[in-house]
Amino acid sequence: MEMIIHKPATKPVQAFKQILGLEDEAQLDKSDILSDLKFEKDIEKFKKQDNVSPPPQNSIVFVGSSSIRRWKTLEYDFPKHSVIRRGFGGSHMCDALYFVNDLVTPYKPKAVAVYEGDNDLNKNKSPDIILAQYKQFCRLVHEQYPLCPILFISVKASTKRWGIRDTIVEFNSLVSDWSNENERLEFVDVFYPMLDGNGEPDPKLLVEDGLHLTPRGYQIWTEAVSRKLDMLL
Repeated sequence: MEMIIHKPATKPVQAFKQILGLEDEAQLDKSDILSDLKFEKDIEKFKKQDNVSPPPQNSIVFVGSSSIRRWKTLEYDFPKHSVIRRGFGGSHMCDALYFVNDLVTPYKPKAVAVYEGDNDLNKNKSPDIILAQYKQFCRLVHEQYPLCPILFISVKASTKRWGIRDTIVEFNSLVSDWSNENERLEFVDVFYPMLDGNGEPDPKLLVEDGLHLTPRGYQIWTEAVSRKLDMLL
């Protein structure tokens, strides 16, 4: 098995002036520059795992917040593919971007699936800011792997965050529209498939906290992602 080589992350202030590559610093949130401190232990844990048992390269890398971290059946759900789960709970899009050289590019992925934005929107971050950070994430991946498909899993429908549903829909639409402009990008809608007959989040798809997914919820995600993968790979 080939050794996984992780590139060092840039220090916080540099990261969000240089790595983020955003022209307007007003597009940054003050909390963004603390990424390397908040998630340092999570990232180091992944690195140690890679040193002990390097995952296969040319896999599909799933990266994102707790909905990815809790997707314990990921390998079973995608039996036709080799998959790598790199979820760290509470993360935002800026965190996935900041650690892209630890969580994504070292594995030489054949595809990447991203779930971020849920926590961002809950902290009142602007949909435009999150989209700008996702765009830069894609640019950095494609600089090394120009043909790598990147799938963005939409922010889900949940009872806990139903109060910000209009902002969620707005953000999902922004990502969908931008993805449609690039053949290497795909948008995976899980928001509407998670609604019940009354147009509200289906409680059967969520655990007691009203935010995270039940096995049935992950089944819906699996079906949605699989359809896109079948088209791309």
